[in-house]
Amino acid sequence: MLQKKAILYLATLFLYSCAGYQLGGAKPENLSHVYSLSYSHFGNLTLEPRVSTLATNSFVDALTQDGTYAIRSQNQADAHLIASVTTIDYQQHRSNRFDTLASDELRTTVNIDWQLKKNNQVISKGTSSGSTTFFAGENLHLSRRNALPLAISRATQNMVTSLSEGF
Repeated sequence: MLQKKAILYLATLFLYSCAGYQLGGAKPENLSHVYSLSYSHFGNLTLEPRVSTLATNSFVDALTQDGTYAIRSQNQADAHLIASVTTIDYQQHRSNRFDTLASDELRTTVNIDWQLKKNNQVISKGTSSGSTTFFAGENLHLSRRNALPLAISRATQNMVTSLSEGF
């Protein structure tokens, strides 16, 4: 009898330890009814060429890896994403020890504004940011160009995280 009570007590304790947890995704409340997305080619409000293509491809990769939403055509999707790369900033991260105007390391920051619409109503919107640092080598333009895809990738990963988890 005592053994049955101990097993019952342990089972009850085990079930209470899982209180508050649920199986499945943790989508935001306003996106709980959205299961599939469509997207437009990202806009580019900067002077950097081919950034919109990099951002669109990076978004598709991040959304596919996350797996929360299926990608569908605009006619079949529950919601439609519209996004634009708004700014690309380059800032000095670390300077030369003997000449503070000469940069040794720079930081690239990319900002993407996005809106998620359902039936032409905005159900979610935000700004996602991604950054990376790089060393200023002999060819600064090439160094900047090589760092840009990583910063865009981080911005789109942050965007997908905010769509799928709410933060």
